[in-house]
Amino acid sequence: MNRILITGCPRSGTSQFCKILSKNNNINLWSDGHEYQYEPFSTRPSMRFDESDWIQNFLNKNESEFVGFKMFNGDTSSVTETAKRFDMKLIPVLRKDIISVYLSLALLPLQEKNKNNHSSRNTNCGLEKILFEVGGFRRLRKNAFWLLKQYYLWERTPTFQKVYFEDMMNGVEYPKLNEYFNTKITFGLDGYKHMGYETYTKDWEKLLSPLADMLHLAKKSGNFPDYIHNVDI
Repeated sequence: MNRILITGCPRSGTSQFCKILSKNNNINLWSDGHEYQYEPFSTRPSMRFDESDWIQNFLNKNESEFVGFKMFNGDTSSVTETAKRFDMKLIPVLRKDIISVYLSLALLPLQEKNKNNHSSRNTNCGLEKILFEVGGFRRLRKNAFWLLKQYYLWERTPTFQKVYFEDMMNGVEYPKLNEYFNTKITFGLDGYKHMGYETYTKDWEKLLSPLADMLHLAKKSGNFPDYIHNVDI
């Protein structure tokens, strides 16, 4: 059995990547078939259980050639420690467009209140309403700090293969993945196109100051890739 752990940053195409892998019959990724598919360790209260026992049980009972699930830092314990303990190959999925990731993550509480809308785009709320729902600029600063920390971690941590959302969108192949899974992993997000930040909210620019502050510190450190250094806010 080959074990894989999908990780990276939320709102960066991790679920799309899991869906693409799951099209192959020999790849079995945990899924509840609902909102938090592929991610058993979501921080929602209804999903709390003993992590180690669950992983061991899931892996032992699964007879597929490739088996795994999705997990983010902050769900429960360290992703890298979990991968090491259970001998899982780490595949982080990242989106170079950090502004889209930040806005999508920032507006997630609004999406969760509207269960009929599975996108964090097209909110009609004004700035005051958004800040009230998401926890104010203080919460957005925490989000921005955590997000930059994930980019720093996954760009510097040795992993089996990093995958970028932009590559998936453009159908770029990853030969290492094709060889590992012994099949061609076909990427391409049909019908997706970047519709502009204003589709998240008309007040999107007013939400960016926490991210701008964190990006300023990140750029001064010199420890981030060019696609982070080149962000202009």
